[in-house]
Amino acid sequence: MTLKRKVTIGVALAFSFIYIVAAASIYLFFSSFKKEEFLSRMENKAENTLRLLIELKKKDMQVVNFFDQNMINHLYNEKTLVLNGALQPIYSSLGVTNIADFSQDLKQLGPNKEIARSARGEEILGKYYIIDGKEYYVLIAAEDKFGKSKLQFLLWLLLSSFIISTLLIWVISFYLIKRLLKPLDTFEKQITAITVGKLNEPIQVSGNQDEINLLTMAFNKLLVRLKDAFEVQKDFSASASHELRTPLTRMAFQLENMMESGLYDSAQTEQLNSLKTGVYQLSDLTNSLLLLSNIEAKGSTEIRKRERLDEVIFRAYDKVKAHQPGFILNFSARVYPNVNEELLVEAVPDMLEIAFQNLLKNACVYSTNRSATLFIDQNDKDQIKVFISNNGPTLNKADVKTMFQAFSRGTNARYVLGSGLGLRIVRHIMNIHDASINYAVNERGENQFEIGFSAVG
Repeated sequence: MTLKRKVTIGVALAFSFIYIVAAASIYLFFSSFKKEEFLSRMENKAENTLRLLIELKKKDMQVVNFFDQNMINHLYNEKTLVLNGALQPIYSSLGVTNIADFSQDLKQLGPNKEIARSARGEEILGKYYIIDGKEYYVLIAAEDKFGKSKLQFLLWLLLSSFIISTLLIWVISFYLIKRLLKPLDTFEKQITAITVGKLNEPIQVSGNQDEINLLTMAFNKLLVRLKDAFEVQKDFSASASHELRTPLTRMAFQLENMMESGLYDSAQTEQLNSLKTGVYQLSDLTNSLLLLSNIEAKGSTEIRKRERLDEVIFRAYDKVKAHQPGFILNFSARVYPNVNEELLVEAVPDMLEIAFQNLLKNACVYSTNRSATLFIDQNDKDQIKVFISNNGPTLNKADVKTMFQAFSRGTNARYVLGSGLGLRIVRHIMNIHDASINYAVNERGENQFEIGFSAVG
């Protein structure tokens, strides 16, 4: 998951959590306020009814009922019951038919002087009064229809605003974060384009003193230190390899003269031959180190040109065959009809030729019959793939993991002379050409290298 998505999700989740807490608090506070407000209205209604009853009951009970019926519109589905100190009803509204309906409330009202509860969707309020020295109990029940409607509307409003706000915050936060982190994307593209040959090209720094700029400046300092380290390494490899070439060549020449002089017996000649083999092996190692150093030093800066891949391979095969006379290469190619340019790549020809020399040489010396198969396939997506296979012993998983490392040699190289740098050079050259190289055992159980190039369209 990218940093932009993580930040976007984090901001959106934080907003959602805060909104849910705020909305829940608003809903609960409003619900509590609505209930208290309705109980206050019920209390006013109970008090007004009782006072009206006391004032008018001596004159006309019908007037009390008239006023009560007209006041009932203030509370929906109201039921009112008024009792004296002996708990005898002295007034009941139209909705009260049986005092037993309030028996439980009357038991609680005696010692508590006031009760308030909810039951069956109704709010029930009981009050104890002393007026003119006389005791009265008033019980009133009603439905808060309009309060519930307001509460439902508030719940719908909060849910709707939560959904809309969450969607908006996701979109807006992603856009803003993407815009704010755009310099980081640019930084990532610039550092991805850096190669060994471009260590002296620092990343551009803008005028903003933000964290990304500070990171860019720190990375430029790191590039300088890396460049110095690579220069020291390359200079050492090049100098050591160059200084060793001359004495090794002299040693090999002197050993050949000694073997041809006829002054030594067969045992001594065999020892001299063994020494000559070791010198040649050491000379091959120094040449490989020098070649690798030169490729790292100027490989990325070499001028590329369009080159037919099959011609590069044929030149490499001719040079390999000069040192391996019995080497046989079975060559074939397939090019799709809609390809514009056949087997054409952007390459540094000399370098690419060296890479295929190493691959073909390995295919020859590690095979059982000194032969190899090379197949070129150019498909309709302007890609060129080269498959090089031989029927020698295959590599195990451990060897495959380290085969492109310097001085790494597989278990099948026990009786084959080599420096362990050939595939390292191949991988480095392929990286310079933006080409891929992979090893696998094909369906015929053979060693196979697959090299992928981007064709010139």
